[in-house]
Amino acid sequence: MVAVKENIDWETAYTVHGMLHAMMIREALESAGIPVQLSYKSVPAVGHEWMALSDDVRVLVPQEWYKEVVTLLTT
Repeated sequence: MVAVKENIDWETAYTVHGMLHAMMIREALESAGIPVQLSYKSVPAVGHEWMALSDDVRVLVPQEWYKEVVTLLTT
């Protein structure tokens, strides 16, 4: 996992449907040294666990990586 700095301005570089697709993108970007966060809605599941909904997942990257990542993901 890539170390994440505290004061980063995050941008939504891409939005996908489903957690599996988002996790694949995150792995590819992190292996290239790009910090990534995933943003999604979650709901409480059984007990104290949380479950990610299969709705849209936003792939967030630091602002300085935004243009490069958008170009990579949309070409």
